[in-house]
Amino acid sequence: MKYEVISANYLQDYKIELRFRDGTTGIVDFQVFLGKGRLTQPLLNKDFFRCFKVNADLGTLVWENGYDIAPDTLYYLVTGKHEYLAGLPQFIKDAFRV
Repeated sequence: MKYEVISANYLQDYKIELRFRDGTTGIVDFQVFLGKGRLTQPLLNKDFFRCFKVNADLGTLVWENGYDIAPDTLYYLVTGKHEYLAGLPQFIKDAFRV
């Protein structure tokens, strides 16, 4: 997978440092995702938020309630590069002025 997340470290608040298969690293502030749907509500609790895992099969972060974010979206948030910009959710485009 081109944008596969291979490791992640919780930093603070809603920020997680990500490392991708291609060696790219960066920090994503996940606050932009919170409150956008039923599955993100539990993530507002920082103790729950910190309990993510890297799912090697999906190549992204997952939480025990089933929430995950497409790895290509995470890669875009770190690098500003996305092959399918039209496929990004509007709230991400708005938050990052795409």
